[in-house]
Amino acid sequence: MSDRLFTQEELEESSHEVDLQKQICRAKYQEQIDKMESLIKALEDYQQSYGRESNVYFDIIALKAQIVKNKEVVQEFQGII
Repeated sequence: MSDRLFTQEELEESSHEVDLQKQICRAKYQEQIDKMESLIKALEDYQQSYGRESNVYFDIIALKAQIVKNKEVVQEFQGII
């Protein structure tokens, strides 16, 4: 390990690279969140259209709950980045 001190320019460049990587990660996870929101909306539309008459009504409720939970976890992780 080197005892060399970093110049201000090197520190700023490193900070900029880290910020850029954070933005890329946030964008990646935002895309996943958007897809989950679209799926939740589609499942809700299906439930409204077909109601309890559908043979998958209760499966949709369970699936939607899992997706909502996953979305919350990804949003929490995205906030940490």
